[in-house]
Amino acid sequence: MNTLLNNLVDATNYKLTENGALAHSTSKSAIMDLFALGGAYRSRSDSDVIFLFKKAFEEDQLLAMKTLFYLADCRGGKLFA
Repeated sequence: MNTLLNNLVDATNYKLTENGALAHSTSKSAIMDLFALGGAYRSRSDSDVIFLFKKAFEEDQLLAMKTLFYLADCRGGKLFA
């Protein structure tokens, strides 16, 4: 991306939390977003989960697969904890 687009993404990368606090909408890394949102996938639709994983897989195939296996690990992962 060019500098203008990076600056636009930075300027619009905010949202309000449920408590009204200011927070970043994204980490600008699909892998980090996949990891961070992993515990909340139960309430998301299948198409949302597939879209998030696809973006992470396009960014880095190995890290996306490692993150997926971590999230789905029944003993130490986030989805079943």
